[in-house]
Amino acid sequence: MEENDEIYLDYDLADNIVDVSKPFDYNTLLYSVVNEGNQSPSKENSLYLTIDNRWFTEIIEGRKDKEFREIKDTTVNRYLNIQQTEENVIIRDDAPEDLVLDIYMYNNGYFPFFPRAYAYLKLAVGYNKDRAWAIIEVKAISFEPQKDKKGNMIRFTYDENVSTKEMITPDGESTFWMIVYHLGKIVEYHPKGENL
Repeated sequence: MEENDEIYLDYDLADNIVDVSKPFDYNTLLYSVVNEGNQSPSKENSLYLTIDNRWFTEIIEGRKDKEFREIKDTTVNRYLNIQQTEENVIIRDDAPEDLVLDIYMYNNGYFPFFPRAYAYLKLAVGYNKDRAWAIIEVKAISFEPQKDKKGNMIRFTYDENVSTKEMITPDGESTFWMIVYHLGKIVEYHPKGENL
C-alpha cells in the first residue's frame, strides 16, 4: 500500500516473486484508489489532462469509463511514482531482482512500477480559454500494453538498423505501456464557456 496523506493505492501482490519467463496477466496490475478522508479535488490530488471533445462527451454521457494515456519518457513523472533510494528505484515487492527496469520493457506482461495516486482527473477539451472541462473521480488505475486498431498488442524489438515497421514483432521484448484511469462519478462539469 502506498500512503499519500489520506489518498493511497490498495493492491495485491503475487504470492511469490513473479517469474517473467512465463506470461503474466497484466489485468492483475490493478490499483484501487482509496480516498479515506473523502478529500475534495485539489491541485495535489488531481491530474490535469487535455482531451479530445469526442472522448470528453462520451465520459460526460457515461459511455466511456476509462481514460488511457501512453507512458513515455516525457510523461513518466506525471503518471508514475518513480521514487528512488540511493541504490535503486522503488518497485513492486513481487518483482524479480534481475528485472530490467525500463518503462518500455514488456517483461512478459509485468509492469513493476507504481502509478501516482491521483483521486481525480481534471479533463479539459483542447486548449482554448472557454473550453468545456470536468473533474472526474478515479476509482482505480491499471496498466496494459498499447494495442493497434485491430486490438493486437504492439510489441517491438529496438534495432537502429531496421525500419520502424520491421521492429514490430509479436514476440518483441518491448511495448508501449498505457496507464488506464478507471473513472467514477463526475464531481464537477463545466460546459464550454465557463473558464477553468
